Parts: sequence; C-alpha cells; structure tokens
Amino acid sequence: MFIDRQVPQAKLLETVNQSAVSIFMFLALWLSRHTTLLRRAVYSLGEEIAHLLSSTRVLKLFKSLQRTRQQVFKNDCRALEAARLKINEQFKNNKDETSSERIAELIKIGSDVEVILRTSVLQGVHVDSNKLLLIPRKELLLDNITLSDTPKQKS
Repeated sequence: MFIDRQVPQAKLLETVNQSAVSIFMFLALWLSRHTTLLRRAVYSLGEEIAHLLSSTRVLKLFKSLQRTRQQVFKNDCRALEAARLKINEQFKNNKDETSSERIAELIKIGSDVEVILRTSVLQGVHVDSNKLLLIPRKELLLDNITLSDTPKQKS
C-alpha cells in the first residue's frame, strides 16, 4: 500500500480500518460458504459410511445364515436347498431397501433367525414307522446338571 506523507494520520487510519473491515467481511463470507460446503461434504460422507457399514453388516449376516444353514442341515440335501432358496429370496426381496431404520430392523430379524436355527433345530431321521432318531449337534449337547428343589445356602 502506498503511503503518502501528506495524508493526515487519522485519514490513513480510517482507510486501514475500512480495508480491514472489508477483508474481515470477505473472510467471514468465504468461511460461511465453505463451512456450509464442508458440512454438506461431512454429512454426505457420513451417509456413505453408514451405507457401507450397513452393507457390510448385511453381507456378514448373509454369510452367517449360509454357514448356519450348512451346519444345521448337514447331510440333508432337501433342507439345505430349501433353506438356501429361502435365504436368497429374502435378501433379494429387500435388496433395494434404503431406509436405515428398516435395514437395521431386517438385520435384527435375520440375526434372530440365525440364533434360532443354531440353538433350536435338531435333525431327525425316520428309523421305523413310529420312531424318529434325533441327531443333535455338539453345540446343542449340554452337560448334565443336577436340579435341586431347595436352593443352596450361601456360606
């Protein structure tokens, strides 16, 4: 900035103050616009991350259900195929879901189904007209626990 010695100091100070105010206003405007852009970018990135996380959770659930199906219905081709078709059908029916709340609800339902399959389903084989041989998996076998009608006394 060119300083003329003949300009009074008060006038020079006023010019500098006006320049500073102009620069400050420019910076404030620039920051507000870029802050809005930055907020939009962060929000968009958050949505993308949420989408990727839900996609990862859905894929993990799908693989978990397929593994459980293979363990639960081992050596039963018809049950294996029926379960595979049902799992695939349910995932295909909901593949276009975009609501994060609905996706979370579906993931919860799928996880519950996986737990029920893993903990509650037994294989059975007809050995006679009136007999069924149950084939429990190792995970379902529990140690014998003695039950008592009277509670143990705390010592």
